[in-house]
Amino acid sequence: MGSYVMRAGWFGWVFGGRGSTSGTAPVGGVAVPITMERALRNTPQPAAAQFTATVAGVARGVASVNASGSVLTVTLAAGNLTVGQVVVITYAPGVTVNTRLAYSDGQEVRAGTFTVTAA
Repeated sequence: MGSYVMRAGWFGWVFGGRGSTSGTAPVGGVAVPITMERALRNTPQPAAAQFTATVAGVARGVASVNASGSVLTVTLAAGNLTVGQVVVITYAPGVTVNTRLAYSDGQEVRAGTFTVTAA
């Protein structure tokens, strides 16, 4: 298993809102876990269409998104990650309120970008 060192480009409360966090994911996988500052609403799940991703500067589709506890897992559509690749995930709230990313208290997560480097 490799580890991912995460750095955030925060806009307000995006992806937790403060400082750096860290997580782990298997090298060669497509799931990118993002640890949030507090628990997320887990139902309904956020829509994958609200997320975009690039890997090493190349656009990569987002297959699914899963919020569970304080972890948001973004699963990329194809291609395995390798050590040293930089993954940039961007979130833009959709027009349908019930599919937006939100905390368990109902406060919505604002639009923003999260950068993950495979290490």
